[in-house]
Parts: sequence; structure tokens; C-alpha cells
Amino acid sequence: MKPTPMSAIRRTTKNRSAVVLPLLAIDQERNRIANDLHDSIGSMLSTALLLFDTIEATNANRMEAVRRLLQDTQREVRRIAHDMMPGTLSKLGLTQAIHQLLDDVHTSIVVDSSVEYIDHSLSIEKHIHVYRIVQELMCNVVRHAQATSISFQLVLKTTHIYIAVIDNGIGFQSHNHDESLKTIKSRLQSIKGTMSVQSFVGAGCTVELCIPI
Repeated sequence: MKPTPMSAIRRTTKNRSAVVLPLLAIDQERNRIANDLHDSIGSMLSTALLLFDTIEATNANRMEAVRRLLQDTQREVRRIAHDMMPGTLSKLGLTQAIHQLLDDVHTSIVVDSSVEYIDHSLSIEKHIHVYRIVQELMCNVVRHAQATSISFQLVLKTTHIYIAVIDNGIGFQSHNHDESLKTIKSRLQSIKGTMSVQSFVGAGCTVELCIPI
């Protein structure tokens, strides 16, 4: 078999980056804004409320009005941070958004997929986490695995959602995946999901997820 020219490999890598990196940049900015709202402004409002309680009231009605305003502002910040979600997800719904994500990846890697409709089976909060998890898995494969094909399966079970991602990439030692999957583990923990990872150097990687309904 004739070896693949290095120029073709560079073009393939560039095409993959052109698909994935803009999506990552947008999502990272959304996450940054949401985290700033929740962690920074939210904490400042909490501190303001605590300090407010130590002030002696000279005008009880006005003080109570300011307290209510601070509380309402705090709730609104939390709501905005919680409701921020990817544009694709809000427009298309979870199942179609996953299809769109797989189509984007398919421009650079062969994707064999089977995706069942799950929109009505999960809360909106879980929609966001599931989409982010699938996105992170796809990005890991495209950016690091050097794979030429991916098998993606999403199945609706009686009690849970089952997701499997199998690639034919370079794989890795099983003890070296902790950092790359740290974000996914954090999201799974928040929705009580579980993950199984099997990978060996030169033998690809299989990731299986179970997310309770």
C-alpha cells in the first residue's frame, strides 16, 4: 500500500481542528460566563446579604426592600447561569443536537452511529450535561486519538441512557486517562452517571456511559 503523504496528514489534522476548535472556543466562552455569574457575582451577592444582616436598621421598610432586591438579584444570577446552554441544543433539542455534533465530526472522521430519541426522558439540566459529555468525548477523539473511525451508540433503556463511543485510534495506558476525562467525570457525578473506559496503546479506546433517567 502506498504510504499517505505527510501533506495529506497535515491537511486532515487541519480540517479536524477547523471543525472542533471553533466549537470548543464558543463553549468555553459560555462556560466562562456561566462560571463567572455563578462563582464571582453569586458569591459577591451572598457576601452582601450576610453583611446586610449585620447592619442596624434605621429605616425598616427601606432595609427590607433592599434585602428583597438583593435576594431577587441572587436568584436571577443563578437562573441565568443555570439556563445558559449551547445554541444548537436550545434550537434543535438534545437528540438532534447530538446528530448535528456527529455530522460535524463526520467531516473529518468516519462515524458509524445509532442514536435513539431521548429528549423526553431527561430533565433540561441533564440535557446540557449529556450534550457536553458527548461533545467532550468527540473532541477527545478528534484531537488526541488519531482515529480514522468512530462507532457511536446511544440507547434508551428502561432506567437509564446507555452511550458507547469506540474509536480505532492510538489508545493510551488505562492509568493515563484521568486528566483528559476529568470534565466528563465531573459532569457524570452531578447527574449520578457512571463511566467505564477500556484502552490499550495502539488498540483504540472504548468508553461506556450509563446515565439514570
